[in-house]
Amino acid sequence: MGPEWKCKIVQTAGELLDEDGQPIIEEHELWIRDPVECVHKLIGNPAFREYIAYAPEKTYVDKHGRNR
Repeated sequence: MGPEWKCKIVQTAGELLDEDGQPIIEEHELWIRDPVECVHKLIGNPAFREYIAYAPEKTYVDKHGRNR
């Protein structure tokens, strides 16, 4: 199980106008998770242990190591 999902209601004003000439306000559900908790969960997952690197690597396009 991962980090908790949270739902926030966000209001936006669209381009369409109501009968009074005011922008129509719409409500949207925004589902979010804490990104720090997500990264913590991924780093702590033993299934990814061999795929996670904590140091930068030099990667070259050509076999002679001239073009990174």
